[in-house]
Amino acid sequence: MSIEYPKNISEKVNQYSDFHFLVREKLLDLCENNWEIYNRPSLNGLNPDFVLLHSEYGLLIVSIHSDQDDFSEICKEIQMIADEIMTEYLGVRKKTLITNLIISDVYNDEEIKKEASLFCDTSKLEFRTFFKGINSDLSDILSNSGKLNFDEKILDSLRPWLRPNDFKVEFLEPFDLDRKQKDIVKNTTDSGYRKVRGPSGSGKTLVIGAKAHHLIHNLKKSKVLVITLYRTGRSLTMNAYRRALISDPNFRRSSQKGFEFDSIDEEITNWPVFIHFHGLVSRLKKLISRDENTIPLGKKLHEEFENGSLKMPESFQFDAVLIDEGQNFSSEEVNLCRFFLKKGGELLFVCDGTQDLQYTKEKWGSEGELKGSKMPGRWNELSESYRLPFDYIPHIKRYLDLFATNQDETCVPENDYPQDGEECILTWINCSENKAVDLCLDNILTHLPKANDEFSYPDLAFLSTTKQRGFEVVTKLLDKRIKLIDTFPFSTLKFKTIKSENPITGKETITKKFIEDDNLRRKKRTDLWSVTKDVVKASSLDSFQGFEASHVVFLIESKSKYEPKNQYFNRIYTGLTRLRMGMNNKSSMTVICNEPLFYDYGRTWPIYIEA
Repeated sequence: MSIEYPKNISEKVNQYSDFHFLVREKLLDLCENNWEIYNRPSLNGLNPDFVLLHSEYGLLIVSIHSDQDDFSEICKEIQMIADEIMTEYLGVRKKTLITNLIISDVYNDEEIKKEASLFCDTSKLEFRTFFKGINSDLSDILSNSGKLNFDEKILDSLRPWLRPNDFKVEFLEPFDLDRKQKDIVKNTTDSGYRKVRGPSGSGKTLVIGAKAHHLIHNLKKSKVLVITLYRTGRSLTMNAYRRALISDPNFRRSSQKGFEFDSIDEEITNWPVFIHFHGLVSRLKKLISRDENTIPLGKKLHEEFENGSLKMPESFQFDAVLIDEGQNFSSEEVNLCRFFLKKGGELLFVCDGTQDLQYTKEKWGSEGELKGSKMPGRWNELSESYRLPFDYIPHIKRYLDLFATNQDETCVPENDYPQDGEECILTWINCSENKAVDLCLDNILTHLPKANDEFSYPDLAFLSTTKQRGFEVVTKLLDKRIKLIDTFPFSTLKFKTIKSENPITGKETITKKFIEDDNLRRKKRTDLWSVTKDVVKASSLDSFQGFEASHVVFLIESKSKYEPKNQYFNRIYTGLTRLRMGMNNKSSMTVICNEPLFYDYGRTWPIYIEA
């Protein structure tokens, strides 16, 4: 029996073209036992239409051509894909192992070969046509290659690049809310203010998305604002809103009034306004003619609205304001957000104090409230963690017992039952600082694909507590021609070299210090950042907050002497809780640590390595 990826593809009719399904049915009919069929596999961002894999018959790469496609590009791409598979992923150069096939519904048999000869060497390509509904025979392509006897180890090195992207699969999956979540989404308080807190994986951002959907489509509110502190959070809340739309069987597109500074796709007129806080305030200051440098973002500006010396422009007033990852906001910033609210409007504040990356001892009160934020009412608690693996939660709780210094704002994750077939591989590696980068690289390229059944590279997130060392790992991955997106504010071209003497060997060493680029930082965290891209993700902790991945490699660097210990512990907790159970119920967390504070804790993990 053949194996097909993604599974249950027949239920995903909106993700593929009719022609894709036509070709797929033909391939399924002809494939005998032990064929693996991958539909639109990631393949390090190359995304061919099909890859067929068999340990005896080799590989078949299929590109389909319809009247919307540039035929010359298809011819060039399929040969490029074949070359890259052989040299980069299989490490062999026997071209006979691969058959390249282009199927067209535009050209007939003679035309397709003639057209292809203008762009490529047709001796390396097979052609078939579904021209005017005539189905070509593909049986010879699947059977005449002979016995090639692929080494299974070679195939294992390719499969992680072919398997589906969890982020993309989940993006198109509807979700159901539990009783507490539904109450938050559908109801409001007398004051209009509601505070919600919950641990990682409890669905806080999904509640934000569902609340925005309810306000716009059920309550017919015309202006809804969703605010995050970090730029990357914008795409996270947008995805939550999209999933809320998909989850509503009664959804019909309606319209929402536009907002003058928002740049959301013009074709979708019923979305909220999604923006990060600093961008919102910066634009507000320009509108009220305030010098960008005279008033710190969010600080003291709210006082001018409170005492009446400033009035909020009408275009900046909303029916509802929804704040995600609120633990990172200061009380001054939260108070300013209150003035974006119309009279009688609704404000939803969602947070997890345990993940506060801007922690100060004076920030949180004895009841876990954000001091000075003027947010009335008690907390609504979300305790059930739907995303953290069941076997991982005891290790998270142990971390909180050891390192959480203020239990009042601590949100402890709970998960009563494991998923069927759940598998979570937890590895902790204590090491010296000079070994950290190489260990990260070795685990990403070698260990993870071998240790994790059904591992997929697009599901991998590399996280680092420091930007410099994190980007050093990124450059090593790029040297290995691994395609990725990252949030580090650096370019491989902008750096200065630092010479130093090794205290043990006495030899001179040269290291690179990358130079921050603010424009590149903005671009990476907005325009270029999307977890649904079929590539590896790499990020600092602040920019990955709210996101989770089914496979995480987390580099913990030593605490800076200037960083408060509580803030450092919160940052480590945030990194540790970026793990989620995969769509196939498999996951892994690998920690590479050179901070002695955590050495003993790491020794309690199921797999512990001293490097």
